[in-house]
Amino acid sequence: MVSATDNESTPRVDGETGDPTAVTTLKQRLAMLVRRMRKRHLVIVGSVAVLLILLVVWAVVSLMTGGGVAAIDPATLPPPQSTRVTLHAALAEMVQAGDDKIRLFDFSPTSDELETLACVERLKVLRIDSGSLSPEAGEVLASMPHLEQLHFRDVSMDDATLDAIAKSQSIWLLNISGGKFSPEAIRRLADMPRLHQLRLAMDNAGNRYTQSIARIKKLRALHLIGFGINNQSLKLLVDLPNLESLYIDDSNINDEGWKWLFENKPHLHVHIDQKHHDRDPQKH
Repeated sequence: MVSATDNESTPRVDGETGDPTAVTTLKQRLAMLVRRMRKRHLVIVGSVAVLLILLVVWAVVSLMTGGGVAAIDPATLPPPQSTRVTLHAALAEMVQAGDDKIRLFDFSPTSDELETLACVERLKVLRIDSGSLSPEAGEVLASMPHLEQLHFRDVSMDDATLDAIAKSQSIWLLNISGGKFSPEAIRRLADMPRLHQLRLAMDNAGNRYTQSIARIKKLRALHLIGFGINNQSLKLLVDLPNLESLYIDDSNINDEGWKWLFENKPHLHVHIDQKHHDRDPQKH
């Protein structure tokens, strides 16, 4: 005989009931939960994979570029081999950018390139790092009516090339590092009517060049590197009538010579080995 209390149902969870609908609902919830977990897992795995790919790319780029950004003015460094361009490409880029300057590397112009240069009217600034220039190239540069600045670094050329460049009627800044010329060739730079800024680097050139440089009366800024000039040569240079700025590196001028300079030419802006002398009244 069944008692009344046996007919009463004891409260149970859905999974413990005999209701098939409840069992199905529980299975659906579990399946949904599994799907959500799988999606999250895929997202996490995908994110980790992308991160690993980015780390690999960064490592490859670091190896190719030397591992970081150099704290050096890029303009002073040759570009990577892949970025070097021909004269025609450099001129095309200049025209496209509406610019008036170009920079060339390992440039030893052919006759065709010289003809191209001769036809460029808007070029004002030309920088050449390494290469060689013939007297014919110097003639072309001197003939360009709007060319104002020439910057040469480690460019091979002789007196005849410098003689040709000295015929320019438009160049006012000449920067030559690494050349080797006679005092006579330097003296002919005095024939350039607009030249007022000169930077020359010549190892152990000596005092014999001083008189040649002192003939360039229009000079307002002079930078000599490696000449090894002495006190007497210094006095000759600072007598240039228009000189405003004097930079001298690697000289044989002693403290007595600098003292004389600062006492007698206090208006000059002077740098010695890329810095101011302790006695410099204009030191900043």
